[in-house]
Amino acid sequence: EKHATENKVKNLTEEMAGLDEIIAKLTKEKKALQEAHQQALDDLQAEEDKVNTLTKAKVKLEQQVDDLEGSLEQEKKVRMDLERAKRKLEGDLKLTQESIMDLENDKQQLDERLKKKRL
Repeated sequence: EKHATENKVKNLTEEMAGLDEIIAKLTKEKKALQEAHQQALDDLQAEEDKVNTLTKAKVKLEQQVDDLEGSLEQEKKVRMDLERAKRKLEGDLKLTQESIMDLENDKQQLDERLKKKRL
């Protein structure tokens, strides 16, 4: 009976040693998984920070694009207005030059008539 009890104690001791090894191994694996999990969380946070930074930059760039498009439209309108004014002034200049030519012709005719009357 004593021998059987010793064998039982020996078997239980060996079993406990085996279980201790398994527990140690599982604890080590758990720690590795926790570290990997923490690293994944850190990586995720870093990526979220990047996304936030890029999103802010995108919003800022989109606002700049909107501002530039507005400026471009305004510049196009000003350019069209200037072209319209230029064409009007060119037309006015042409009419004025024609009027000057007509007046010069009239003056020349009057000068000739005056010369004829003096003779």
